[in-house]
Amino acid sequence: PLTRLIGVEADPTAAAKASRVFDTVVEGDVEDRATLKALDSALSGKKIDQLVIADALVKFHDPRTVLVQLRKRMNTDATAAICLPNGGHWSLIRCQLAGDCPVAGKQQHRHGSAWSFTRISAETMLRRAGFSIETAAPLMDEADKGKPAIDTLRALDSAASALGISSSRARRDMVPRHWLFSLRAGALRKP
Repeated sequence: PLTRLIGVEADPTAAAKASRVFDTVVEGDVEDRATLKALDSALSGKKIDQLVIADALVKFHDPRTVLVQLRKRMNTDATAAICLPNGGHWSLIRCQLAGDCPVAGKQQHRHGSAWSFTRISAETMLRRAGFSIETAAPLMDEADKGKPAIDTLRALDSAASALGISSSRARRDMVPRHWLFSLRAGALRKP
C-alpha cells in the first residue's frame, strides 16, 4: 500500500482502539527515547509525509521538543495539521476574571497541568520547531455565538481599547475555541 497510518499513543486503552484503524500503533510516551526508537522502527527507514496532532501537544512536558523530534522524522515536503485548544478563549478569560475556572483540574495530565497556547504563542512554538505556517484557521462552536460570549467579548473589547490593544485583533484571537494550523515542514535548519 502507498499509505501507512502510524500512530503513537501513551494510553493503552486508546492505543488498542487506534490499532483497529491504524496500520501500526506505537504504545508509549512520545517524549521517551524508547518510544521514538519504536516509531523509527515502525517507519522502516521511511520519513513521515503527513503529521496530524489533535489537542495532544498541551499534555506534554515539553511540546516544542516533541515537535522537533517528530519534525526530524518528516520529509522536507511533508505537511502537518495541528489542532490546539485556544488558551486565549473568551470563556477562559471570563472564568479567570471570576476567580473560578472549572476547566482547570478537569483533566490531570502525565506531567501535571496542561500547557496553554494563544494563537501567537502557538505560532512561535511551531516556527521554532522547524515548521512554516500556511494557515491558522479558527474553530468555533455554537457557544461562541451565544449571549455569554457576546457580553464577554463586548466587555473585553472595552478593556482592550483601554489598554491600547486593537479590539478587532483581540476579538479575532479570543473567539476561536481551537486553532487548526496547516504547516509545511521545509528543510531542517542547521544548528
